[in-house]
Amino acid sequence: MQGVILRKYGAAATINFTLVKPDGVDFEPAATFAAGDLKIMKDEGVEANTTNLPGDEGQGYSLVLTAAEMQAARIVIYLVDQTAGKVWLDAALVVETYGNASAQHAFDLGVSQQQVDAVKISGSAAAADSVEANIGNLDAAVSGVETTSDNGTAQGGGLNTITLRAGASSVDDYYNNAVVAVTGGTGVGQSAIIENYTGSTRVAQVNGTWATQPDATSQYKVFPFGSVPGASAPTAGQVADAVLDEVVSGHQSAGSLGAELHLGKAMLANKRVHTVSTGVDQVMDDDGFTVLRTMTPSDGGSDVIEVNPS
Repeated sequence: MQGVILRKYGAAATINFTLVKPDGVDFEPAATFAAGDLKIMKDEGVEANTTNLPGDEGQGYSLVLTAAEMQAARIVIYLVDQTAGKVWLDAALVVETYGNASAQHAFDLGVSQQQVDAVKISGSAAAADSVEANIGNLDAAVSGVETTSDNGTAQGGGLNTITLRAGASSVDDYYNNAVVAVTGGTGVGQSAIIENYTGSTRVAQVNGTWATQPDATSQYKVFPFGSVPGASAPTAGQVADAVLDEVVSGHQSAGSLGAELHLGKAMLANKRVHTVSTGVDQVMDDDGFTVLRTMTPSDGGSDVIEVNPS
């Protein structure tokens, strides 16, 4: 038996099949058919002769089922050689229909867009309405109309600029901190943050440089990105305060600015030990015994003592 065949409910259909010789090895390409060789059973009903007999297709055969014969969910065609010396092994074809409420599969494979019953998904009409509303919101969110500050075809571009369409805002800095994305044409796939916008020329200067400079064929979209919800960018004074108020002890990696500041403070305020036998000075850490810096005093001449870090 061949695999299940799908055909549309209530529409005449051509079914292709092959037959096998009684040896079970080779195809039988020269079979002839008589009334009664083919029986049709619709939805496990009474068997009846098919309206048509198969046509010869070379190595195989084709059978045309009428529209009336296709009005069932499940159709089985039995091919039985009624001659005394069988020419082919008996076979069966199974056809399942689609595209009708009475078909085996209600959806229509011939339609590009299928309808989904949201009530069956969610179990309630109210929930189904919510699903529909959310799908509508999602469609609006990705449509590029409500979520973009501006979109269109650029007038040109430069190393680190893109000239927006003539209809873009004429207000200086209007798109500052927004993200401009090249969505088509030259430079497609790139995006950058707008650092400065000149309204009179529609020129948006971006951070960094473009890998491929936009031009008059480039389509773009500008997405708002001026602030993080619930937060705002720190001012220069706030940044300075945060740096100056930072605890130096947390930044003691060798060679770092924090380590050097810590040493400078220690040299001014911490204990300094001079070992007479070696003539070496040592600057101690805040704990009083960890050596931060070792220095060797030497005679610089003319009543001068030089202290050189060793």
